[in-house]
Amino acid sequence: MIACLLSVCIKVGEKRDWISFSLLLFLCNVMVWADYLGERSASNAISAVEKLAAVECSTKRDGSYITINVVDLVPGDVVWLKAGMVVPADGVFIPPQKYLTVDESALTGESVPIKKHRGAELLSGSVVQRGEGAMLVQRTGAQSFYGKTIALLARAEAKGHLRTILDKASKVLTLTAVGFAVFLIFWEAFHPVWIQMSSGNVNVGSLFKRAFTLIAAVIPAAMPVVTTTVLAVGSVAMSKEHAVVSRLSAIEEAAGVEVLCTDKTGTLTLNILSLSRDEIFVEASHTIDQLLVYASLAASLTDPDAIDRAINSVVDMNERANFTVLDYTPFNPVDKRAESIVRSKSGEILLVTKGAPHIISELVCAPDDSAKRQALQSIIEDKARRGLRTLGVAIKRLGNEAVKTIEEASESVSDTTWDFVGFLCLMDPPRPDTRETLERSKHMGISVKMLTGDQQAIAAETARLLGLGDNISGPEIFRSRPKGMESDVAFREYIGNVDGFSGVFPEHKFEIVDNLQQGGRLVAMTGDGVNDAPALKRATVGIAVSGATEAARAAADIILLEPGLSSIITVFSLSRQIFKRIEAYITFRIHSSFMTLFFWWGCVVIFDYEYPTWVLVLVAIINDFVLMSCSRDNVPSSSKPLIWSMLQVSSIAFLTATLMAISLLLYIYLSDPRYGVNWWEAFGLERFQESDTVTYGKMPKSLQTTCGVWLLFTLCIQFSFHSCRTRNFGLIYSAENRPPSLIVLTPQILAILLTLFLSVYWRTEWQVSSGPSMVGVSWGHAGITILWGIVWFIFTDCWKVAHCAFIWPYLERLERTWRKSHSETLPEEQRRRGKMRLALKTMEEQRRKRAQAWKRQRQAVMDSLRRQKLKSGNTAQQSTKGAGDHVSRSSHP
Repeated sequence: MIACLLSVCIKVGEKRDWISFSLLLFLCNVMVWADYLGERSASNAISAVEKLAAVECSTKRDGSYITINVVDLVPGDVVWLKAGMVVPADGVFIPPQKYLTVDESALTGESVPIKKHRGAELLSGSVVQRGEGAMLVQRTGAQSFYGKTIALLARAEAKGHLRTILDKASKVLTLTAVGFAVFLIFWEAFHPVWIQMSSGNVNVGSLFKRAFTLIAAVIPAAMPVVTTTVLAVGSVAMSKEHAVVSRLSAIEEAAGVEVLCTDKTGTLTLNILSLSRDEIFVEASHTIDQLLVYASLAASLTDPDAIDRAINSVVDMNERANFTVLDYTPFNPVDKRAESIVRSKSGEILLVTKGAPHIISELVCAPDDSAKRQALQSIIEDKARRGLRTLGVAIKRLGNEAVKTIEEASESVSDTTWDFVGFLCLMDPPRPDTRETLERSKHMGISVKMLTGDQQAIAAETARLLGLGDNISGPEIFRSRPKGMESDVAFREYIGNVDGFSGVFPEHKFEIVDNLQQGGRLVAMTGDGVNDAPALKRATVGIAVSGATEAARAAADIILLEPGLSSIITVFSLSRQIFKRIEAYITFRIHSSFMTLFFWWGCVVIFDYEYPTWVLVLVAIINDFVLMSCSRDNVPSSSKPLIWSMLQVSSIAFLTATLMAISLLLYIYLSDPRYGVNWWEAFGLERFQESDTVTYGKMPKSLQTTCGVWLLFTLCIQFSFHSCRTRNFGLIYSAENRPPSLIVLTPQILAILLTLFLSVYWRTEWQVSSGPSMVGVSWGHAGITILWGIVWFIFTDCWKVAHCAFIWPYLERLERTWRKSHSETLPEEQRRRGKMRLALKTMEEQRRKRAQAWKRQRQAVMDSLRRQKLKSGNTAQQSTKGAGDHVSRSSHP
C-alpha cells in the first residue's frame, strides 16, 4: 500500500505513475480478496469435513433413545453414557445404574479416575472409563464447565510445523527484499551515473517509490492463502476417501510417516466374529449350553460389541431368561474382562465374568495350582495356533447373600473362589484386501507393525496369513528387557525390527510409539478406545479408526469413517500428493522472488537500467494467479516418505533463480546495440533501433530492449514453474512427473500470449506512466527471444537435475548431521510431547500409589469388620454399618 501511495503522490518529470498506482492497488485487492475467499473456502471445506465427524450421542426423546448431534442437546435431555464417551454436557448421574468411573484429569488435573454414584455431578469434557448409565443434562455449550474453561482460555491453536516454516520463509524473503531495496536506494542516490541520469537532482521520492514497488512485487503475499487452500482442498479430497482431518498440519506430517502401528481387530481383520460350538472347551461339571448362557449374562443386550453379538446369536434366550441381571460392568481394556451380578429363579446370586483367557486363568487357578494353570495354557495355545481367539468364562457362587452390585460383591466377606466354566473360541478372518494393502504399504516405504491384545500364537498366525512377518513379540519385553537390550538405544532398535506385538495393554502402545519416535522415526498410530488416547496423542499422526470412541476421536488427527487398512494407506498417498503441491509452490515462490531481485540488482548495478516498475508489478500480478492455481496441480504421490527440507527447497530455488537471472542480464547485453554485439544479425534480423533519447551511462540504448526483456522475463517465470514442481526433468513426463493440470496451464498460457502480443505491438506513443518508454519488437525478434528462453530453461533444468543427483546428497548428509547435533533445538511440538510423556508416566505412578494405598486401607477396614463380627454379634452389625460408612467416606472423598 505504501508503494501504491508513493506511485501516485510522487511526480517524475511532469507525470504521476498512475499505471503503477492502479496495478499496485489491484494487487492489494487481489491479495485481500484471495485471502478472504481462500479462508472462506478453507473454512467451508473444513466445516464440511467436520460435519462428517460430528460427535453424536444417544438421547432420550419421546420415551425412546435416538442418536443426535451433541450440539443439539438442551437442558432436560437424558443422555446415555458408556465407556469411552466424552461427557457432552454438564449434568447429573441418574438411575437405574449405580455408578460410573470417570476420568476428569483433563479438567481438574486429578489423575485418579473418580467413581460417580447416583446424584453425582458429571462435567462436560470428562471421559467415561468404566460402566454405563443415564445423565440428566443441566448445562450445555458455553454455559458448561468445559465451555467456560475454553472461553477463559481464548487461545488460538498452536501453529503447525509447516506454518512455522512458511512464516520463517516469508520473513526471510521480506527481509532480503528490504535489504536489496535499501542497497539500491543508496546506489541510485550516490552513484555518479545515476546522479548524471537525474541531471544532478536526485529525486529521493522516486527512489523510495521504486524500492517499495520492488518489495511489493517480491514479498510472498499469497503464501498463506495458497498453503491454506492446498491443505483445505486436500482435506476435502481425503474426506471423499472417508478420512476426516481434524488438524490440517497433520496432512504434511502424514506424508513423512515411516511406521504405522495398527490394531489387528477391525483393521487387519473383518471384526465379524463367528462362534463354533465344535471348538468350545467346557469344564466337565458344566455343559456347553450353560457356558453360553453364562457368557451371555456377562454380555450386553442393549449395546453389544462384536463379541457380545456373536455370543447372543447362538445362546438359548429362554435359558438366559431364567436369570435376572442385577448389575453389569462392560469390558474395559485395563481389566480385560466384563462382569455381572445375576440372580437365578431359585434366588441364588452369581458373579459371572468373561474376558481374556489368561486373565480368567489367573482368577480360577490357585497360586500353587501350576498343573491346572499349565493345562489351561495348553488349551489356549492350541486354539491360538489355529488362529482361534479364546474367551474365558468363570462364575462365583455367592449363595443367597444380599448383594446387588459388583462393588458389594467385591467387598463381600464370602471366601468363595471362582469356578472355571470353559473357553469360547471365536474366529475373526482377515479382510480380503489387507494382504494387498500391506504390499502397497511396503512399496510406499511404510513399515506396518501389528499391535494386538490377543495371544502371541494368534498374532503370529494372523501375521503369517497376511504376510506381515514372523517376528512377533509378547508383552514380557515391557516387564523385563531381554538380555543385550538393557540400553535404551538397543531396545529402540529391537522395537524397530519387530513385526508385531501381542498381549499389549494401552500403556504398552504408548511405550512402543514413544520408543519408535525416540529412534528418529515418524510414527502413525491407529486406535479406537479411550485408553488409546495417550498413544494417539504421542504419535506423529494419530488415527481414530471407524467406530472409535469419542475420546479416541478427540485425541486423533485423522478420523476414519470406514474400517480397514486400505483407507489408511490411501490417506498417506493423498498426503504425499498434497505435500508435493506445497513443496512445488514454495520452491517456485522463492525462485521467482530471488530471480526478480537478482534481475533488478543487475539492471541497476551492471547496466544502470531504469526498468519500468509497472511492468514488474504486472508480472507479479500474473504470477500470483499462477501460484494460486497450484492447489489443483496434477502431481503424483511418492514411493517413499517425504520429509520437509528447507535446505533442499532453498538450494534448488536459489540455483534456478540465479541461472534465469543470468539469462535475462545476458539477453540485455547481447540484444542492445550499445554493447556492439552483432547478435541479431546471426539470425538474419535487424538490430534493435537505437534511441537518441538515451545517451548516458551503460543503460540500453534501444527502447525495444525493454519490450524484449519484458517478454523474456515472463517466459522465464512461467517456464521455471515446470522445473520447480519436480526433481526430474520438467518436460519429460512419467509416473514420477505428471503433466500439469489444465487449471495451472491456462493462466500460464494466457500470461505468455498477452505478454507476447503487447511486446510486439507496443508503440512509443503509448506512454502509460512516468517511467521509460518502450517500443515493440518484431515477430522475428519475439521468436528468437522465446527460443532463448526455452534454451535457458533446458539448461537450467539440467543443472537442477545434476544438483539433485550429485550435490544434494552431500548437503543432505550435512543437514542430517546438523539436526542430530542440534537435537536440543527440537520444534516446540516435540518438546511439548516429550513433557506430556513424562507427565503421563508421573500421573500413572501417582495413580498406582494411590490405588495401592486405597486397597491397603480397605483391607484394614475389612479385617476390622471381620473381627468385630466374630466378637459382638448384633452389636457388631451396628459397628459394621458405621465402619461401612467410614469406608464409603474414605473411598469417595
